[in-house]
Amino acid sequence: MLQIRFWSPAPFPYFIMAHESLGFERVQGATHYGYDGVTPTATFVFNWKGDQFIHHIHQILNQSDLGRKLLSTKEAEEPVRIPALSAVDPILARLDLTPREKDVAKLLEKGLTNAEIASALYVSEITVKKHMTSMLGKLSVTNRTQLLKKLLEPSV
Repeated sequence: MLQIRFWSPAPFPYFIMAHESLGFERVQGATHYGYDGVTPTATFVFNWKGDQFIHHIHQILNQSDLGRKLLSTKEAEEPVRIPALSAVDPILARLDLTPREKDVAKLLEKGLTNAEIASALYVSEITVKKHMTSMLGKLSVTNRTQLLKKLLEPSV
């Protein structure tokens, strides 16, 4: 089963290079300005499809002595199990939310207030409110209860 995840790291060279070095690819035409409203930010994709994913992990492991040692053991040759889509968290599986909106949504799911979410994520309460407003708009709902209900429905 094909599983693709999207990431949008902060628009700093370090984060961009780190994502590219880990095998993430830029999504053409998926630039956004969501971090500060001004700075263009790339969206990256990583394809978790079986053989391609395993090959990539082996490439990363081969870059260190410990990784090569791990690959030489019999356990490293066993297939990697990727969880079935039904076992995936409905909030984390959503493709219409940014990674930070997913962080906020997971804390909303736990029943935290905006102030508690802000504290847990080391951001301001205003930033949390902006993420909430964005999610309310994306999911066409008007309050937190409706938002959480929509977030917990399996996305189609």
